[in-house]
Amino acid sequence: MRIIIQEVNDSSQVLEFDWLPSEIKVSGGDIMFSTYAMLDRGEIARTNGNEVEKIAWESMFPGEQRADSSVLSGEWVEPSEYDNLIKRWRKKKRLLKLTIEDTNISNYKCYVESYESSYSGGFGDLHYRLSLVQYRSISIGAVKKQAPTKKNPKRPVVSKSTYVVVKGDMLSTIAAKKLGSAKRWKEIYNLNKGAIEKAAIKNGKRSSGNGHWIYPGTKLRLPIGKSVKSLTNPTKIQK
Repeated sequence: MRIIIQEVNDSSQVLEFDWLPSEIKVSGGDIMFSTYAMLDRGEIARTNGNEVEKIAWESMFPGEQRADSSVLSGEWVEPSEYDNLIKRWRKKKRLLKLTIEDTNISNYKCYVESYESSYSGGFGDLHYRLSLVQYRSISIGAVKKQAPTKKNPKRPVVSKSTYVVVKGDMLSTIAAKKLGSAKRWKEIYNLNKGAIEKAAIKNGKRSSGNGHWIYPGTKLRLPIGKSVKSLTNPTKIQK
C-alpha cells in the first residue's frame, strides 16, 4: 500500500509517506437532519445534506537511523522536509488530492484540517497526527442585472382605420364602440379636429363645441394603440 498526497495546482509538490500508519480513520459523511416541532404533530425531521468526510491517521516520519529499515515503503526523506511541506499546505490552504492504494480513496480532494508533530525517541523520528477534510465544490448562479427599461417617448397616435358618422352618433359612443372606452372620445376629436370643425361651420355652427356637434357623412380617422394625453387643455367630457 502507498499513501500519496499531491498539490492540485502544482504537481511537483508531492509527498509519499515512507512509514505507513497502522490505522486510517474515515469519519463523517453522515446525513444531516434538522428537526422541527410542529403543532399537533410533534417533532419532525428533514434532511439537510451530508456532513463533510474526514480522513485521519497517526504515524511518524522515520529518522536517519531508520533510513535502511525494511519497513520503509519508499526512499527515506529527511523528516523536516515532510513536516515543512504539510505545514505550508495547511497555512496556505492548498487544495490537495489524496490517493491510498488498495482502497477506494483515489484523487480524493481535500485540505489539511489539522496537523501536529513532535520529535521523540533516539532515532530522530518525527511523530505526527494528520487530519484531512473533504473538499466540496459549490456553484452559485450569477444573477443578471436587468437593464433599466427605457420609456419610449410619447408619440402622436397614428390612424390606420376610418369611420363615417351616422345620424345619432356622438364622439363618446364612437369611442366606446370602436376603441373600447368612451373616455377616448378626445383622441378622436384631436385627430379629426379640422374635419369636425369644418362640418360644424358648414351646418351653420360657429364651432363644434369641442366635438359636441358632429354630422352624418363626416369621415373620421380612428386612433390606434394606447391613448396619449392631448397637448391642449382638457375640456368637459361629453355626455
